[in-house]
Amino acid sequence: LEALAAGAALVASRLPALVEAVGDAAVWVDGTPQELDARALADALALALEGARDPAARAARRAQAAPFTWDRHAALTIDAWTRILASR
Repeated sequence: LEALAAGAALVASRLPALVEAVGDAAVWVDGTPQELDARALADALALALEGARDPAARAARRAQAAPFTWDRHAALTIDAWTRILASR
C-alpha cells in the first residue's frame, strides 16, 4: 500500500488479503515467493516497469491506496471497540 500511495508500480503475490487491498493496481504472480521461478518474476517485473511512469496508471495506483490510511484504520478500530463495549 505504501508503494501504491506513492504511485509506484507493484508486483505482488496473489494472496487473498493482497488481492482485496491492491485490486487491479498490481502485476500479479501466482505462488509464494519460495515457489516463484526466476523467469515468472522477471516477466512480472518487466510488465510492471512498462507502465511504471504512465501518469494514468500512477493516478490509478494512488487512488487504489487512498482509502487505506492509518487515520481511517484507527477510526474503524475505535468504532469497533465502542460498539463492542456498548453492547455489554
